[in-house]
Amino acid sequence: MLTDSKITLDVLSGYLNCPYLAYLLLAGQKGTKSDYEIVLAELQEDVKLKVVDQLRRQHPEPSLVSGVALSHSTLSHGDAFVFDADLHDDRFSIHLDGLKRVSGSSDLGDFHYVPLMFCGTRHIHKNQRRLLELLGLFLSRVQGVEPGNGIIYRGCAAAATVRFTNGLRAAAELVDEVMRIQRGDATPKLLLIPHCSACQFRRQCHTQAVEQDSLFLLPGLRKKELNRYARKGLFTLTQLAHTFRPRRKGKRLTPRRPASTLQSNFGQIDIYLFDQLLRGRIVPGMRIFDAGCGSGRNLVYLLREGYEVFGVDSDPQAIAATRALGASLAPALPIGNFHVEAIEAMSFPDAFADVVISSAVLHFARDDAHFHSMLHGTWRVLKAGGMFFCRLASSIGMEDRVERIVGQRFLLPDHSERYLVNEGLLLQLTNQLGGQLLDPLKTTIVQNQRSMTTWVVRKGN
Repeated sequence: MLTDSKITLDVLSGYLNCPYLAYLLLAGQKGTKSDYEIVLAELQEDVKLKVVDQLRRQHPEPSLVSGVALSHSTLSHGDAFVFDADLHDDRFSIHLDGLKRVSGSSDLGDFHYVPLMFCGTRHIHKNQRRLLELLGLFLSRVQGVEPGNGIIYRGCAAAATVRFTNGLRAAAELVDEVMRIQRGDATPKLLLIPHCSACQFRRQCHTQAVEQDSLFLLPGLRKKELNRYARKGLFTLTQLAHTFRPRRKGKRLTPRRPASTLQSNFGQIDIYLFDQLLRGRIVPGMRIFDAGCGSGRNLVYLLREGYEVFGVDSDPQAIAATRALGASLAPALPIGNFHVEAIEAMSFPDAFADVVISSAVLHFARDDAHFHSMLHGTWRVLKAGGMFFCRLASSIGMEDRVERIVGQRFLLPDHSERYLVNEGLLLQLTNQLGGQLLDPLKTTIVQNQRSMTTWVVRKGN
């Protein structure tokens, strides 16, 4: 058993995001909470204070109680609302934000309770619904009947009823899985997933992944691909790197060329960057610089065609993958063209490149100062008359579906946190940089997830 730790609501919530997070919490480990987690907790507390104050004004004081131990005898009193109830036993220590009395027979009498939950977001997400079902499961063990629904008070202090489908079977199965981890019968694998950016153990897990030489350090690698590598006996980056073979010298007597495909020629290139190629704005002889190149997803065609390509990324594993890609597709290109550097502090000289690419990079800025330092660091290496191609998250077309956290940092419908620009800001920046739009701003909206804007600028002389 993991340090005799009890299963708490934090553990269950953590498991919904990442089983390995639940394992670390049960092991008694503590990380450093991200700014996102801190802000979300503050917003949740604000919602709670508003709702409780509102309910106290609407109901007589004796009908509302708070700070009680959740038990049959406590609930038998039939209070209209119960806030901050705690359930404790040998395995669990569960805190419930609140309960509301509703009609319907139970072991308590001709009434029972449904769980209440407060959240700081304006939209209700899947994991919040699942967490509410878990609260309903624990409540059912006290009152002898499963609640058919629960209530979530969200960011605007508005109540939303969440119906529990198929009973609470899925919640019970999830609790059993967490109990297996608690008993030591199961140990989840370390995974690097999108939630890592907001997790208190993000640095610890990344360090551990580096020590393990984990394939999860490669961005965008899916479970299907991992299983395919595993069947080949490839479990680490080093093992994968040994599968890359340098191009053979000389010619065969009967040369054989593999069938060419769009995927092999262009890789996972950004469709709007592909558009710039089709329109002849990127041509042989130009020096291309990818600021935040990642693992080189936008460079496959350019490397194949012999362009002089350079790039930076702050992630050493990403640069290692780009260098491996370069060695495979353009053996004559020096691996020193790709540096492990922050965009805002690059060692490349001013006016270095004819084309600068910034694809899905600037929206990771921490604040205004960080955004402007990254932007000016990127703009600095572009030659006069050169083209700046930028794709970044924006609020354009999704103004009513994003939640401001602080400054230009927003929570998106897909649960990610990004620095978002808008049309006015991009036009203002274009003017301040002394640039000229080569194309009108183009924005793609991914339904219920995010909005991505393409910003293409010519640098003035």
